[in-house]
Amino acid sequence: MNRNTLTTILFALLALIGGAAGGIFAVSAGAHLASPSSASAMTQPASASPGSFGSLAALESISKNEGTVGSTGAPNNPLTQLGSGFTYQGRLLNSNNPVNGQYDLAFRLYDALSGGNRVGSPITLTNQTVTDGLYSVTLDFGTGVFTGDGRWLEVAVQPTNGPGFTTLAPREALTAVPYAMGLMAGAVITGTISTPMLQVTNNGNLGYGVSAQTTNGIGIVGISSSNRGVHGQSTTDTGVNGESISGSGVYGLSTSGNGVAGYSSGTTSTGSGVAAINTGTGYGLYATSSGGDGILGTGVHNGILGVTNISSASYAGVNGYSAVGNGVKGETGGNLTSGVYGVTTGNGWGVYGAGTSGIGVFGSSSGNDGVHGEASGLNRAGVAGLHIGSSGGYAIYGSSNVGAYAGFFNGNVQVLNGNFSVSGGSKNFKIDHPLDPANKYLYHSSIESPDMMDVYNGNITTDTRGEATVALPSYFEALNRDFRYQLTVIDGQFAQAVVSSKIKSNRFTIKTDKPNVEVSWLVTGIRHDPAAEKYRTQAEQDKPASEKGYYLQPELYGQPPSKSVDPYMREQASQQSQSTMGHK
Repeated sequence: MNRNTLTTILFALLALIGGAAGGIFAVSAGAHLASPSSASAMTQPASASPGSFGSLAALESISKNEGTVGSTGAPNNPLTQLGSGFTYQGRLLNSNNPVNGQYDLAFRLYDALSGGNRVGSPITLTNQTVTDGLYSVTLDFGTGVFTGDGRWLEVAVQPTNGPGFTTLAPREALTAVPYAMGLMAGAVITGTISTPMLQVTNNGNLGYGVSAQTTNGIGIVGISSSNRGVHGQSTTDTGVNGESISGSGVYGLSTSGNGVAGYSSGTTSTGSGVAAINTGTGYGLYATSSGGDGILGTGVHNGILGVTNISSASYAGVNGYSAVGNGVKGETGGNLTSGVYGVTTGNGWGVYGAGTSGIGVFGSSSGNDGVHGEASGLNRAGVAGLHIGSSGGYAIYGSSNVGAYAGFFNGNVQVLNGNFSVSGGSKNFKIDHPLDPANKYLYHSSIESPDMMDVYNGNITTDTRGEATVALPSYFEALNRDFRYQLTVIDGQFAQAVVSSKIKSNRFTIKTDKPNVEVSWLVTGIRHDPAAEKYRTQAEQDKPASEKGYYLQPELYGQPPSKSVDPYMREQASQQSQSTMGHK
């Protein structure tokens, strides 16, 4: 008896056993086609029960893997959010003829064609309707089962309440479908899991975990109500990399937290929490804020480190701009640390501030120095001021309330190429009082004169002829002109003294009418060296137009502070006046 005859007899017997269950059946298992004469279809697993029908089943695949769609949607236009389940469709045949009836179906997912490990939970669907050989079911093995690795589906079947399941072989390899390879516009992923909703891993050396491009819109948008909208992490390179030809490479927005937050746990200077690079004329990093901080940087070393490779005062490693607030603001709570710290190893500036009408650099402290500068180089200044205007300004300005010092110098002070003026006060020396140095100071005022006068004095005793020659410094005549003399006899006897010869070759002669007379002498001269001629003091001068009507010390003439020649005092007076009016 040949195989076809045996098959016909077995079909007849199985039809009697199967009855209303639909007789002989076939189950789709992927791209697999068999007939009753097929060796693979005739050979089934040994575990199949004696009454199972799978040993003579014909198999044909018409399977589809799709995401579940909304009730009014279509596969190419999903209207509701996608879950983790997918639609699976198969076909049951009896001798190449479609069957009808109720059947139980069992599905298992594996990571190999044979053997291997089961992935996810098994699924058993009972009493499934088969019409014209077709059945359609929804399979959901849970989240985290499709990670990009190979997956094979194993199918088992029996008539409803039948004698036992028959496992079909081989397993079906699940392949990618268009929806999974390229999400269509409007696709949404939603869930409440604690693991990543979408995890992309690229083990290559040059590719991207996620790449998003757009011509006019936003490549990637991440939104979170309480955590990070977008989180990127890398052990050797950039966690999140953003590029743009004309817009922002990375744009962050937050209503209460950080728009962009970067963290680096590296131990070298090459690791950055946020690294921004610009090779054109734009900004490597641009931040704006309507109410909070545009950029806030914190770090064990540098909160924010900015570097520029262009040697121009127009460019900076860190550039801050604000229309109403602080362009760059630095704060510190540590000891001997800096809110803003600038370093230069070349000929530039560690910290540079510029303003057209405001303050270039402003420092304020309630317990220490508002601005503190140090220098260790030869002829270098801890704090240097330069005024480049044509007139009416200050390179360094100091102001204080009553009782404090506008300027305090501990060391030598030099005035070069200019005059030293004291307005409304005196030029004093102040020392510890010689008789009570622990409890008192001693003040002396300097001698004032409308002329740039030098004073020389001394004592000399005439010889037996009543003559004495006073030798002056070798530079005396080069420095002075218009000499004046004073002689005072200080001997116990009454005697007369005169200048017998005036100053010539830096010396002059005294004559007394008696011998051996001690004389105290004093000579003055008016400076006529080149510096004095250039900066000679004019005793009476008209005030400049900008200072007319104003006073050096307005309170001495019954005038308010707003009448001070000091523009800073006038500004303070104006602010105080406005503040007083605002509180009325």
